[in-house]
Amino acid sequence: YVLPDTDIQAELAADAKVTEAAPLRFAVAHKVEITPATHGAWEKLSDGRLWRLRIVSAGAVSLNLGFSRFRLPEGATLHLISQSQSYFQGPYNLQDDKAHGQFWTPIVPGDSLVIELFVPTYATAEPQLVLSQVGTGYRDLFQARSPQPTLQAEGACNIDVVCPQAVAWTNEIRSVGLYSINGTFACTGTLVANAGGDFRSYFLTANHCGLNSGNAPTVVVYWNYQSTNCGTHGPGSLAQNQSGATFRAARYDVDFALIELDKMPDPSFGVFYSGWDRSGQAPGGGVGIHYPEADVKAISFSANALTTVNSCIGTGEASTHWRVIWSAGVTEPGSSGSGFWDAATHLLVGTLSGGGSACASPFSPDCYGKFAVAWIGGNSASDRLQDWLDPQNSGVTSVSGADPALASIIMPAGTTLVSESCSPTNGAIDPGETVTVDFTLQKLGGMATTNLGATL
Repeated sequence: YVLPDTDIQAELAADAKVTEAAPLRFAVAHKVEITPATHGAWEKLSDGRLWRLRIVSAGAVSLNLGFSRFRLPEGATLHLISQSQSYFQGPYNLQDDKAHGQFWTPIVPGDSLVIELFVPTYATAEPQLVLSQVGTGYRDLFQARSPQPTLQAEGACNIDVVCPQAVAWTNEIRSVGLYSINGTFACTGTLVANAGGDFRSYFLTANHCGLNSGNAPTVVVYWNYQSTNCGTHGPGSLAQNQSGATFRAARYDVDFALIELDKMPDPSFGVFYSGWDRSGQAPGGGVGIHYPEADVKAISFSANALTTVNSCIGTGEASTHWRVIWSAGVTEPGSSGSGFWDAATHLLVGTLSGGGSACASPFSPDCYGKFAVAWIGGNSASDRLQDWLDPQNSGVTSVSGADPALASIIMPAGTTLVSESCSPTNGAIDPGETVTVDFTLQKLGGMATTNLGATL
């Protein structure tokens, strides 16, 4: 399936004309309607069937896919394979089915990829796949730096999170992820703890990044995308990722948005749930952790006391934001939605809206929407944080960060319908039918779980 060529310079020129606060665009969206019945080729194997489709956009630096319908039978797997590099994503399987029915993939490097769908002989249902969008990348998130840096890399004044000065912030660094929306835009967000301590995967970012109930399922979060060496600004790995979220709340003036990820991050990712402070007390300084230009993760330091200001991106109301002036490091497009942590408490107090900070103007101020204003400023659960991060209304003004590796956590991880009493079987539980169902539980915490009780 051949898409139009990707003109990198033309797309960058179009971005340069954008003046309002917006997420960083990295790819062009192409609407398609592709299914295994309409495109590609099937091959018969000894143990099943294999469907392949090659997708090409000459000049693209990456490709990503958006499925508006994604249902795989037991045993089926789907891979995305780059044709220009030794790189693939997957396997995706039955466990990647979502309640909303969509599935949006992480990016694959190069201008050509192959979709491979394997369906085993014993599968009792047909796969249901509708590919509705292909994103063709023109900003190189993989940032292949040999023999020289590619375009759109972060500024040289940024500080890699693996540098010695960032060691004290290791936990908070692990809570920050780069994410994409609609396969075309990128921002930064933070995994935050809640007062109940139940590790629900709430992800805090900026409203101007454009999240809503319609596009939250398109979110793909990349964890631990950071340089392996201090000062090199890459390369980093995009392999640790997850897809899908549910919109929870957002508010325009203080510029926050909260989504809940479809599942808890894989234990192997080693994430941390950041603590927060809703008291509204001004910190004497702190740090910002973010993805400048959607490049590898960076940390910025401020030794200056924060002051209260109006929104610097023109979202109205007064005294909704913190004013931050950096002592070392800056922020850039792509950093939007990232957090600011109090130097004394290591608790999150704001999310980045924007500002004049850049390597060419390192002391120009940025503004961060106040966590305290986002907490109770709205009129309902859809425009404030309180209902989600303290649903029992305990009244706490702060919550410490939490490490799932130090907790016992068991989560449901899917079901399989094993047998049905009605004939012919139809792969569904029908009224009056006796069935056998396997329930899968996954251990997501690092501590042992004993004497587990389950209620159906």
